[in-house]
Amino acid sequence: IVYLPILTLEGVEGRMFRPMALTVIFALAGSLVLALTLVPVLASLLLRRGIAEHETWLVRRLRRLYEPLLDRAMKRRLATVGLAAALFAAGIGLSLTLGAEFIPRLDEGAIALQMWRLPSVSVDEAARQTTLLERTLLREFPDEIETVVSKTGRPEIATDPMGMEMSDVFVMLRPRDRWRLDSREELVEEMEEILAKSVPGAAFGFSQPVELRVSELIAGVRSDVAIQVYGEDLDELQRLGERIARLVAEIEGADDVKVEQVSGLPVLTLKVDARAAGRYGVRAGDVLAAVEALGGRQVGIVLDGEKRFALQVRFPAAVRDDEAAIARIPVAAGEGGRLVPLGELSTFTTREGAAQVSRDRIQRRISVELNARGRDIASL
Repeated sequence: IVYLPILTLEGVEGRMFRPMALTVIFALAGSLVLALTLVPVLASLLLRRGIAEHETWLVRRLRRLYEPLLDRAMKRRLATVGLAAALFAAGIGLSLTLGAEFIPRLDEGAIALQMWRLPSVSVDEAARQTTLLERTLLREFPDEIETVVSKTGRPEIATDPMGMEMSDVFVMLRPRDRWRLDSREELVEEMEEILAKSVPGAAFGFSQPVELRVSELIAGVRSDVAIQVYGEDLDELQRLGERIARLVAEIEGADDVKVEQVSGLPVLTLKVDARAAGRYGVRAGDVLAAVEALGGRQVGIVLDGEKRFALQVRFPAAVRDDEAAIARIPVAAGEGGRLVPLGELSTFTTREGAAQVSRDRIQRRISVELNARGRDIASL
């Protein structure tokens, strides 16, 4: 009976603990059947006859204490049952005031700090900001922080991709007896306040290394709580996500509230002018080939022993980032060797596009994440 409530657990905790509860229940049920059937038969066959039954001195002492109490309880049945019912009701009332969470939060001796920037951030700017963050933390908290290690972007893992706008920062802490601050919560609050001033334009989230990865493996998010909204329209998903974030940010204990970044990446769109290309005798494929060279075009393969590397050529960054320079890129027209600027053959528009599109079971979704600070997850 003690293990039956475990069968009512839902979600990840149910999937983890139900098999254990079922195993114990089956084992106890089997032992009960054996105790009532096989054990008496074996006892009658194997135990010697003429064994005298007696109580140990401890049992005799306990019996002297227990029997008078039992007699009193039997004489005052209503009072006994009423007291038991009152204690049971008090226990239920006390349980309702207790918090609940799947795994108790342990002190891992380190802080996993997450940093989000605009999706359009460059590699150099991301490196500059993470370096600034590391130096700021080491300068402001010399007594609490031993070292800081940052990791920006992670495209090679298909199950957990990270763009250049995301950084994982691991903050290794010193022993508590050397701290200037009193608690880890106070340290996180001061870090959040200082970083908001020192690294503008970035958002931060605080967790612990193992706790962060466990949350990510269990639910696919890196925070304690995630609210997921499904739909086809990315703009509508973004609007609903921001509205949900404003609402949950008002809840006591909700911290590090953030909305998944699905937009904010500038996209240069080029449309070939078919009439202009026809006048100059330029094929649309030649125009698109020139555009392809902006991002990079593979022209061969380099062999280094057994390793193979793609050889790619592309325009320098000064050209790729300048719309006027892009318009001056020459495109060969016909067989005469005449060159026509790309701007004469196409039109350019720059707009804000999707930074990423997250899906769950083929459906588009957006996540609103938050951490519980100073409060248990169930009540939050």
